[in-house]
Amino acid sequence: MALPVEFTTYADENDFVQRFLVPLLTRRGFGIVINHHGASEAGMDLIVGEVDRFAHVRYHGIQAKFESSIGKAASHGLAQDATEAFASQFTHPQTGAMHRISTFYAVNAGSISDEARDLFFARLQAPHGDNVRLLDGRDLLALDRTYALMAEETRNVLVALQMETRRLASSLARLRPRLQGIVSGDGNGVVYPVERLRIVATEAWLARPVLVDALPANEIEEFYSFATAFNRCLDEAGSSPLHTVVSIKIPATKALRLAPELASHAALIEAAVGRQLAVLGPVARL
Repeated sequence: MALPVEFTTYADENDFVQRFLVPLLTRRGFGIVINHHGASEAGMDLIVGEVDRFAHVRYHGIQAKFESSIGKAASHGLAQDATEAFASQFTHPQTGAMHRISTFYAVNAGSISDEARDLFFARLQAPHGDNVRLLDGRDLLALDRTYALMAEETRNVLVALQMETRRLASSLARLRPRLQGIVSGDGNGVVYPVERLRIVATEAWLARPVLVDALPANEIEEFYSFATAFNRCLDEAGSSPLHTVVSIKIPATKALRLAPELASHAALIEAAVGRQLAVLGPVARL
């Protein structure tokens, strides 16, 4: 069986590992701890780390192949790689601490025969349980496409948030002079502006937050609170038919006091969103 057409642009195994596998793992949230592809060290080309739900770091060893198909005979080598990987310790390059892997993944750009899978798991599942895995080219492409779809959904949320925070500056540029005129005027013929701050994207993010660790969640919550309060001030201006010269200025005064906080929060949010959009990179083509 031939390699998937998506992988035919890679020159060899090393090219496949460096240009497809490493970026894929990074996008999926893994930290590349050791990349010693080609060194044949302890049965692993890559060692990656992740923080689990108990806040513990787990390490995974990955052996990569760039074969059109792996059959029964070749599976013996993969099983041996797994045995060596579990038996060995590795030195973390940043801390110097010794660690062992928790899981071993054998991946191949092409296919893996049923016989190869059966033999691989028969040899390894008894000592290692569910901590040995096989991924073929179709699995890898599915992971890549799933990430691309998730990334585009995240991008849409971020772009909406970015546009909303950018719009705030132009809205305040229009609203503040009119509100200041109401505060400093004589109260006659006052007409409050009908424009309100748009907070639809902010509300949507708070309902289903993305990239919580990368975005300033507290700033977004406070921005929403201040913007809601600002809009409420303008709504209050027409809520009662009876006004005095003083009372008619109160909503404008309260709104103006909120404006600097709004501008500050919006600037911080826009900058953080911009950084995350840069990390996501260009729009993926599926």
